[in-house]
Amino acid sequence: MQIDLKRNYASYLSKAKKALAVGFVSSVMLNLPVSGVAAHDVPERITTIGSTLTEIVHALGDGEKIVAVDSTSTFPASVKDLPNLGYFRSLNAEGVLATNADLYLLREGAGPSPAMDLLKASGVEMIAFEEGFDLAAITSKIERIAKKLHREEKAEKLIKTVSAQMEAAIEKANAHDKKPRVLFALTLSNGRLTVSGRGTAADAMIGYAGGINPMQQFEGYKPVSKEAVLEAKPDIIVMMAHLAHKSKDQILGYEPIAASPAGQNKRVVVMGAAYLLGFGPRTPAAINDLAAEFHK
Repeated sequence: MQIDLKRNYASYLSKAKKALAVGFVSSVMLNLPVSGVAAHDVPERITTIGSTLTEIVHALGDGEKIVAVDSTSTFPASVKDLPNLGYFRSLNAEGVLATNADLYLLREGAGPSPAMDLLKASGVEMIAFEEGFDLAAITSKIERIAKKLHREEKAEKLIKTVSAQMEAAIEKANAHDKKPRVLFALTLSNGRLTVSGRGTAADAMIGYAGGINPMQQFEGYKPVSKEAVLEAKPDIIVMMAHLAHKSKDQILGYEPIAASPAGQNKRVVVMGAAYLLGFGPRTPAAINDLAAEFHK
């Protein structure tokens, strides 16, 4: 669906420029009430940048208020009919402003910075969410969104359900005596495989699902040498669905992987990125699904 930029952008750009002129940015960043709008007012038009934020708004019963999403937002299926603003790290400010939203929910890393500056200056309320890879992070996102939408009662029930499900999923997954060595592979480029180290969403999910990530010598996602992959000796490779159709066979044919138990047994698990790494209401189900693949 295309957004009518000509119809909406001019008025919002004018507001943004006026706001910059009077030093408006600081008040927006502090989430202070502006333009005579009371802080307790419930938003009616929401733009969500981040798959988990989109899912939470729907889970709280306000999905019909979402007017646009980013490209990572694919669940529930109905969001595919909404205007898509592209990848969250490369947003176009004009396109976001043209959604005529009264609330922007943005995941950590949304950008680029010039686009964020223009959005802050527009006068539309923005709430940013840091990434976290545990139940506390999921709970925090639900609580903050629910407070803004006046959905505290639904949030309480949702948090109770998600908490119980996640604790049960982790306990079940880690009841197995054998823990497979699991390598999360992103891409293979120039002879080097980019994988997950410690402190990532992938690292956390591997542990929750009863696996061991052998790449603990670094943080984040980094390309590693052939020697490092050989030493890792993975039993299973995990890949994101949107990349697997292009690189699954390539990675399985990569010499260090081909020599590993994962390569010899063709053990590759493919899952959707938002489902696997999103850390939202569906995370308990993702843990169960991942654990089922680990312990076949």
